[in-house]
Amino acid sequence: MSEMTDELEELLADKPDLEEAFETLLDIDAAGPWEFDDVPMDSGTFGEVVSRDIVEKVDGEYRLADPDGVRAVLEGEPSTATPTDHSGSPTLRSVPFDADWQALRPLAVGLVVVFLARVYMYPQVFRPEAITLLGNDPYMYRYLLLELARDNAGLFAVPGGIKVGEPLLVSTLWTITAILGGAKETGFAVLAWYPVGAALISAALVYALSMTLTRDRRVGFATLVLIAVMPVLGYRTALGFGDHHAFDLVWLALTMTAITWLAMRPDRAAWKTGLAIAGVAIGVSGQVLAWNAGGLLLVPIAFYGVAHAAVAVRDDQSVVRALGPVTLGVAIGALLSWVVHLQAGWQSQYMVLTPTLLAGGLLGVLAVAEVGRRLEVSAPVVGAGLLGVGIVSIVVTSVVFPDFTAEAVTELTQLVAKSGQEEIAEVKSIFSTDYGFIAGPFFFFGVSLFFALPYLFWGFWHGVKRSRPAWVAAGTYGLVFFLLGVIRVRFASQLALIAAVFSGLAFVHIYAVVTEGDRPDILAGSRPQSIVPVTWNRPERSTVFALVGVFLLVGGLGAMMTPLRVNLLTYDQSQYDAAMYMDRHADEQDLEYPGSYVFSEWGENRMYNALVSGESRSYGYARANYQDFITSPNGSQWYDRLKDRGYIVTTDIDRGDVPSQALQTQLHRYDGRETSHYRLLYASEDESVKVFSPVAGATITGTAEENRTVSISGEMDAAPVAIPAEWSVRTDAGGQYTVDIPTPGRYRIGEHRVTVNESAVRSGQEISLS
Repeated sequence: MSEMTDELEELLADKPDLEEAFETLLDIDAAGPWEFDDVPMDSGTFGEVVSRDIVEKVDGEYRLADPDGVRAVLEGEPSTATPTDHSGSPTLRSVPFDADWQALRPLAVGLVVVFLARVYMYPQVFRPEAITLLGNDPYMYRYLLLELARDNAGLFAVPGGIKVGEPLLVSTLWTITAILGGAKETGFAVLAWYPVGAALISAALVYALSMTLTRDRRVGFATLVLIAVMPVLGYRTALGFGDHHAFDLVWLALTMTAITWLAMRPDRAAWKTGLAIAGVAIGVSGQVLAWNAGGLLLVPIAFYGVAHAAVAVRDDQSVVRALGPVTLGVAIGALLSWVVHLQAGWQSQYMVLTPTLLAGGLLGVLAVAEVGRRLEVSAPVVGAGLLGVGIVSIVVTSVVFPDFTAEAVTELTQLVAKSGQEEIAEVKSIFSTDYGFIAGPFFFFGVSLFFALPYLFWGFWHGVKRSRPAWVAAGTYGLVFFLLGVIRVRFASQLALIAAVFSGLAFVHIYAVVTEGDRPDILAGSRPQSIVPVTWNRPERSTVFALVGVFLLVGGLGAMMTPLRVNLLTYDQSQYDAAMYMDRHADEQDLEYPGSYVFSEWGENRMYNALVSGESRSYGYARANYQDFITSPNGSQWYDRLKDRGYIVTTDIDRGDVPSQALQTQLHRYDGRETSHYRLLYASEDESVKVFSPVAGATITGTAEENRTVSISGEMDAAPVAIPAEWSVRTDAGGQYTVDIPTPGRYRIGEHRVTVNESAVRSGQEISLS
């Protein structure tokens, strides 16, 4: 039987007196489209019938969605009829539930694709001597887990300094680590694997969302495939990218799916509705406690509440029934956030106040809209009332919670202004000119976003026009995150998660057009009645070509861009080898932090410090100083600042018009031999990475003919092999010369041969060749 008949049976079980009304309705429906005034039902009951999809609205009038199914239920017989739309053409066949695997296979296969697209870089993450995470920020969480492991912390522990930030993420990672034994190496492995687990959970939830909207497993499967190859999701949930983004996506996916499900079926069995409300509550609370900017992820709920209420008033449906479950879910989520905040001190009061104010705003929208509907006031008046709710909410909040208002204004200003963060990629727009205005989205979505956007705008319009609040919910999420993505790339992954549903719909639609096959019901103008399956029969060659062609069109560029984007976050073998060398050297020299601190480009600073000393909480010093260091010609001045720190890393990167006197050139190109204070410790095989340490430097003096050039040559003792060096100095008018040697080795200076040892360069020993 179809889901509609299940809904009708459930409704009649609660209200058996409606059987006569439905018998009359069958006769009315047989004569053609009808209006509400034609049926023997009150507005509340009729609204429930519509919300259960037993009746659908077509061009401003109503029809029974499945007359044969209604008749079968009233006669007490199972329905064997294929549901039909009102154009007279049959809808797509229902799935043959001969086995649970038949129903689960699209989900299972799709999740396997997502998994494989996240773990192919395994060798670059799990290396012989260490786990190297992707990117820079994940090493902060590595540091936090290391500290908790050192302290042998209990379950659900969170370091004090992170309670306002991402406490739920750190607590979850540590709790899993503690359950698995609590070793620091276990924590590092948990941190590396967690994004993959988060990707699978969020993908499964979005699959459920797409099925709620379309009841088409082809769309659900296409959604999973596009999630797998969308670049921004690919690298944010890749193995080793243990940042907070993947964790945020889980709570967002849960919230979106639960709200969409409630919008589609607000009057299902109480336990099902309760489960969905719990999903909203947990999702909202999770978003708030997982990230200190999680309140921004709740913005779509506010816009959805207004849009859904307006649609319900227009259609004379109960706003309480339409919006009440979501409002309750948000309120419970706010309560959960407050309980955790007061008991554990997680997040600032500003952050936990956000869902509270959202729940209050939704309640105000619900009340105004419901009163307006019952008083039968005009749509403009109701709209003005809803606008008034927003204005009053802002005014009341600014008066009652001035600190919240000030913080909100600051956050919004930073969101748009981006002052002081220009070099950070995440603050740019997806259409930033740095990427190319049109090409920018290619780096994050391939071209799938351009296919998703028309269906996204259509979906929202369709939801509003045809009274389909689930589409209003999904469309609102997509539109809000598109706007936020235009402002900041930081929200591109949230946009990608919902855009995958619409690009999946585009994929199936285009494939149906190309092959002249069955289009998704929702695009054929009818409400989906039965679940459309994915067929797994051996395909014909033309089918394979069509599938591959459409995939290359919609997802092909993303499939190519994803590994490129991931590779940008992966540390290469030269960087890893340099880090391992510094780690061994620090152990041999018995160096302790900050004596083992690594000074490097800020984007890789946490990685080096994590693998050498474990102190990778911040890259602030490198970010503030490294650029000035490599462009400065004054090595002695910087030596005074860096002499108590252990290592300096230079890389073979394009610095533009860096002068020859700059330290970048003196160190990386000339191995620091003329800098007096920078001892070359290590050079990678391709010399793309070099490691130095600040030393006093040995000073060698000698005499030769006045105003002549004295040549210097030799081999510097650096790992893994000695490096040849050659340069020269001039004698003064008295024939005196001075040579500063920062790196131990064997040198020929004029006619003299001299060996400079480690202690000489570290102590600043003076050696005379007279």
